[in-house]
Amino acid sequence: MTRLHVIRHGETVGGLNLNVVGGRHLHDQLTKRGRRQAHDRGLWITENKIGVDFAIASHADRAQQTGTIALLSANLPLQLETNEQLVEMSQGIYEGKSRDLAYSPTNLDEISRLGLDFKFPGGESMREVGERMLEAFRRIALEHPDQVGLVFSHSTAIRCAAGLLLGMSNYEIFNTPCDHLSLTTFEVEGGKVSVGEIGRRLPTEPGTLV
Repeated sequence: MTRLHVIRHGETVGGLNLNVVGGRHLHDQLTKRGRRQAHDRGLWITENKIGVDFAIASHADRAQQTGTIALLSANLPLQLETNEQLVEMSQGIYEGKSRDLAYSPTNLDEISRLGLDFKFPGGESMREVGERMLEAFRRIALEHPDQVGLVFSHSTAIRCAAGLLLGMSNYEIFNTPCDHLSLTTFEVEGGKVSVGEIGRRLPTEPGTLV
């Protein structure tokens, strides 16, 4: 069995603007607080004696920065691998646009009608993201059999993977907490993925929705 401790990246500059639709934004950078969050998660890994064999992050800058800082803080001499399948959900033509524009009455009706299969033009649906993430976990398990790994990824991507496994609706996935540096545990055995605890917060970090 391969165990994956999947960790959301820290607070970012772009994420502070709540009026703008997020998404992949590959070059969004951690804030000072985000770097501290990553450092604190690394300390938590050490204090809780989490045995780690490997570490992987999406190719987004914020995930790479979070992983690098956490590994240094935890004093783990691991090479941070990169896996593009772990990237955040694409919001297509609405990335970086006003939320009022993206979530118009017409689009909200379509979200209600299509549920997990809704996607903005040029973007991904929750189902597609969840399936992409679960496939990434299976491939990681094949490359790291019977090992424990840290995986640095993104809020919606993590929730979509967990939600598909648990049969959640799109609204349940959206409302599942997954704060900065929160930890969600997945296990892979014989190609089957299961999820344990979802969105465990840092002990010292208050809840954040960004």
